[in-house]
Amino acid sequence: MLLLDEPASGLDPEARATQRHLLTALAREGVAILVASHVLDELDQLASSVVFLRDGRTEAPEAVRAALHGGQSWHIRSLDRESLEGALTTAHVEWSSHPQLGGVTHLITAQSQDEAARLLASLTAAGVPVVEFGPARGALEQAFLQLAGGSATATSDGESEQRND
Repeated sequence: MLLLDEPASGLDPEARATQRHLLTALAREGVAILVASHVLDELDQLASSVVFLRDGRTEAPEAVRAALHGGQSWHIRSLDRESLEGALTTAHVEWSSHPQLGGVTHLITAQSQDEAARLLASLTAAGVPVVEFGPARGALEQAFLQLAGGSATATSDGESEQRND
């Protein structure tokens, strides 16, 4: 058994990747690994099960399962912002737009991966040139924020350029 407390703290991206590889290899060999961490994106890539601890108490397993399988924020980026916004509006999908380094990203909420996949299919069928489509945050981070009562759709700066809701 291996117990780790904040193992990714202070590591550069290359060291984090190496650590993930080593931990995955150990787990495949049957080593039980317990990781306490605030870096939920790292755990998204490693964890086979999760316990959320908040205010000294663990969240109920049923609540964690529901949060992990509830609505999720997705980001969409298109080469044609106007056609994307038009298609989202036509599909009655609420969206907000946010400037990012790679261009303007639109955030939507889908209640399931199937719903997100159907939306992506409808956008491409409508001729929208989608270049990015994926979860806006890791599943663990969104679930934790939902359980904590925080906004799972807020951006890191808390601001949006435009909202359509």
